[in-house]
Amino acid sequence: MKLLWVHPHPDLPSSRIRVVKMAAQLEELGVTGECAVYPDAWSERRALARRMNAFDAVVVHYKLPSLVDGRLWGAVEPPLVFDFDDALRYRQRPKRGSFESGTRRRRFERMMRAADAFACGNRYLAELVAPAGKPTRVLPSAVPVDVPRHPGLPRNGPTRIGWIGGRGNLASLDPLRPVLAELAGRRELVFTVIADAPYEVTGCPVEHVPWTLAGQAAALAELDVGLMPLEDDPWSRGKCAYKLLQYMAAEVCAAGSPVGMNAELIADGENGLLAATPDEWLAKLARVLDDPEERVRLARAGRATVERSYSYEAVARDWVGFLKELLE
Repeated sequence: MKLLWVHPHPDLPSSRIRVVKMAAQLEELGVTGECAVYPDAWSERRALARRMNAFDAVVVHYKLPSLVDGRLWGAVEPPLVFDFDDALRYRQRPKRGSFESGTRRRRFERMMRAADAFACGNRYLAELVAPAGKPTRVLPSAVPVDVPRHPGLPRNGPTRIGWIGGRGNLASLDPLRPVLAELAGRRELVFTVIADAPYEVTGCPVEHVPWTLAGQAAALAELDVGLMPLEDDPWSRGKCAYKLLQYMAAEVCAAGSPVGMNAELIADGENGLLAATPDEWLAKLARVLDDPEERVRLARAGRATVERSYSYEAVARDWVGFLKELLE
């Protein structure tokens, strides 16, 4: 099987995670692949559309089509799979109180008409394309498992609660400021932010670890608990719980809001924690901070979840099965 992967840019995190690394993993399973960046120039887009016909299948990642793109995609002979890991149907942030966008809706509907099948990062995203009535598979964003891991036993020094992400999402931490301050008032605690910008919490010591691709894995393994708070809105419901997956792969106790895939991934009290309100966050974090054995138990169960269903090896097998079904 010969596959063409088309994506916006290799520096886009989802391109790196869902396209470049997955293409390499599929090579080990006999699916040869080529990655191409979706061009800006019209003439180059037309040339790319013609080149798509030389492959057994084409995967277009994340790029919603313009009117002209939709016509080009519709003329491609091999099956064209649209792959996405965000709720592209909606705005990322509300405008005048609404996540609706006429432009995004039209482009999303155009994509549903032009694509032959859909690879979705979670069930919520699969529901968005269900009206198209075309082959759809939930294929989560895979996480590396050959990464540094938390040693398990309590370490000397303060307990470390942490968060990883970009500066554009730091505001998601704001509702937890009082929780972190309360926890820091009870015990020796440091809040570690692995990001491209610093963050401050009054009443709680904060350590800023500048994010780098090479250094993120080691930084994650230094955490005792990793956080993924989310607002419950149309955009956040489409998030693919990647922060939680990274914590779990590092055998760090993961805690998130019960929104979208977070609630699919974590069984509360079994392989991590789910908390919906500040009071729940405070109670559940306090419990695992005071009980290192419980924290380690949850972390190990989280690691087992990732190994079983979210490693590159596991997700790549599902990709191959889906592609074979399409070609048959």
